[in-house]
Amino acid sequence: MTDPVIRIRGLENRFGSHVVHEGLDLDVRRGEVLGVAGGSGTGKSVLLRSIVGLQTPTAGLDPIGALAFDRLMRELVAALGLTVFLVTHDLDTLHALCDRIAVLAERRVLACGTMDDMLEVDHPWVRDYFHGPRGRAARGLPPLDPDRS
Repeated sequence: MTDPVIRIRGLENRFGSHVVHEGLDLDVRRGEVLGVAGGSGTGKSVLLRSIVGLQTPTAGLDPIGALAFDRLMRELVAALGLTVFLVTHDLDTLHALCDRIAVLAERRVLACGTMDDMLEVDHPWVRDYFHGPRGRAARGLPPLDPDRS
């Protein structure tokens, strides 16, 4: 395992009395694409701004633009050996780009690993997110209930 280029330990973010992150730990390894996933309000964008002051790169892109972004990002990572910290709700992008995924929930990193690792996490939100209809579609699987596509 390579040494992290970003190491976060005990991060806390608060807005008044509202706690966004509490004791959040996360490592980003050199040369990897780490995706950060989580439900609305879990602090994904707050985490990104806490680290580098950036915004979600694919925000507002249509599916064709997002696909072009995914391809370009993969090419840049391969050609330049970039490390990428990516915040997205888009399961297609997580599946296409990310070496690892960090899931934010309950004010912390609830799970961190490969897409295959995420499919094994026994937590209700993680199961719903990665095994739901969009998660199945991102993995090229048919819907569980063909009448509900």
